[in-house]
Parts: sequence; structure tokens; C-alpha cells
Amino acid sequence: MSQTLLVFPVDVDSVMPIVRTARMLGMRVVAASSVMPLQPVDGCDASIHLPYVSDDGFDDALRTAMHTHGVTHLVTMHVGVWAHLARLAEMDPMIRAAFRGAHPVQQQWQVFAPSLSWARRQRADHVASSLPAPDGKVAPPLSVAEYASLHRGFLRTYGQCDVTKLEALCALARVTPPGDVVELGVFYGRSAYALARLAHAHGLGSTVCVDSWGRARITDQGAAAGVLNATQSAYDQEHVFEEFLALASEVPNMGYIREEAVDAARSYQAAGRRGLLTVPELRDVSLTGAVSLLHVDANHRYDQVRRDVDAWEPLVMPGGWIVFDDYQWAFGDGPTRVGDELLETGHFDCAFAWSDSLFMRKRTA
Repeated sequence: MSQTLLVFPVDVDSVMPIVRTARMLGMRVVAASSVMPLQPVDGCDASIHLPYVSDDGFDDALRTAMHTHGVTHLVTMHVGVWAHLARLAEMDPMIRAAFRGAHPVQQQWQVFAPSLSWARRQRADHVASSLPAPDGKVAPPLSVAEYASLHRGFLRTYGQCDVTKLEALCALARVTPPGDVVELGVFYGRSAYALARLAHAHGLGSTVCVDSWGRARITDQGAAAGVLNATQSAYDQEHVFEEFLALASEVPNMGYIREEAVDAARSYQAAGRRGLLTVPELRDVSLTGAVSLLHVDANHRYDQVRRDVDAWEPLVMPGGWIVFDDYQWAFGDGPTRVGDELLETGHFDCAFAWSDSLFMRKRTA
């Protein structure tokens, strides 16, 4: 049986995620509006007119539209319309069967409440106190509001970094010495956003995001990563980069170098000597020239990880941290091998695994 979603009024922008989800699930979508003239709506199969909910003819017009279009699901994100539909649903079996969703304000709370709960847990977390800190001083945690904001912004950004790793980054930021934070391999910038927010909040320094965003020769990530290699041409890197820029513009002292990691190391050093990184399309950011936290998340093939680390590890200051993303990875062992090789050098005095990543602190003496 085919399913049809009627959204009214479609003019409320918060209904569009529902429309996209319905289309992804194969539903037919009918967009209704009281505003004339009707405008076509992306992702909708039809656009229809309904009277304003305050008009006497609204109820009959709604029933007629639902019958005409075979509506099985009825959704609104307008608080007044929702209240009226809820009353109709008590009396009309057809509307009661189709009407979906809690009150829009309750829905908004359902979206935000997990971020608030996570923030309260993070605020009470004591993991940072178990890690070595500069001069033995662990920075205080952020406020509940700051952690909730971080969590919400992190989740709205597409990426593979999970909330468990975000917890680790929050703890790490409290024991990282001041300096530049660098991420190799950024994509949309989910983990870079978290690092930049934390670096700014704790006064660590600027965050430099390193990615070619399609300007470098595409290199596969190894035979075991065949399913990932096949996706490299499935999306537009310029679109990804445009969205990253919008995200980066939200955070003070968040910049980028659009080059491969090895070339970017040279560009970073030159900018570090000037104390300033010129960032096209964003604000220029100040640099110390010494990396306090390096997040390695570019190409995961062993030789590529090795090249990236050889170029950047010497720039990490004593007491600084290196984080290997996907240390435990289903598609290869590049990060594992390089991380283990670094551990064997004896140049690191603290190491632990959290989520899928390896965290290592460079020996201070």
C-alpha cells in the first residue's frame, strides 16, 4: 500500500527535514499552503491550497484534500495548526488515523534534551583528572550550556566521529598545553568543529584544518577499503568545502590550509614563522607555530598515514597530543601500524584508546 504524507503549512521551514525523510522512505509528499500563489516545493510531489486554519471552510477542505490525495500521514510544525488538528482528531477517525507528531514545542525539546543530558554528564565527568596535565593543573570543565551547545553543533554536522570520541576530546582539551590545534583530513568538519570549539573555550589557541577537498590526486585507502574507495567520485568536494566554510565561520580562530598534508606542513611552518595564517574566505588566524594537538584523520592507507605523520609529528610540542582516528578500523590497519610504531619509539609517556581512536602524549623530558 502506498503512503502519502500531507504537510501543512509547508511554509514553516522546520517541516522540511520531515519531507526529506518521507521521500527517502519512498512516501509520496503533498505540500499544502494557505499562501497564494502556490509555489512548487523541492521534494514534494504536489502543491495544494488549503484555507487558513482560522477560516470556517478549513475543516471540510482538509477532509476533501485528504480523500482526494489518499493521505495516510498528516504533519504540521505550526503550533496553532497543531492545536486545531489535535481537536479535530478527537472527533474525526480519518484525521485521527493520519495525524502524527507531538506538539512542535515538545518535538523541539525532544531534539535538544539529549544534548542537555549529555552536557550534564560531561560536566560531572572526571576522566580529565586521570590524565597528565601541564604543571599538573587540569583546566576546569565548561558550563552545561557550553557543552550542550557543543553537542548540538557536533550532531548537526555530518561525519563519522561519534559522541564517545567527543567525550574524549572534551577531556583531552582540559589537559592540552596552549598551542595550535591541527586536524589532517577534515571533510565536513565534524571533529574539527569540536576541536576548535574546545580550543577556543579553553584558551589553547587556533585550529588549523588541513584537507585538499578534491584538489589533490585521489589516492585509494588500500585493498581492504574497496567499499570506501568506490565512493570517492559519488559526491562533489566543492559542495563539501562550501559547507565546511560555513561551519568554520561560526568558530573564532578556525582556519584551513587546502593542500595535501605534507605540503600543508610546509605552509603551516611558514605561517607559524609569521605568526599568522591567511585564510581565504574566512578570518585570518594567529599561530604559535607549535602544535599542541594533532588529529590524524586523512587517508588511512599505511604509506599515506606514515607520510602525514613524518611531516607533522616533529611539529608537535613536548606535552602535546597526537590522536589517531580509526586506530581500530574495519577497512585496514594503516592507523594501527603507524600508531604502534610511534609507541615503540619511547617518545610518548601516556597512551590510551577511546572509541575507535588512539591518544598519545609526547614525552615532556
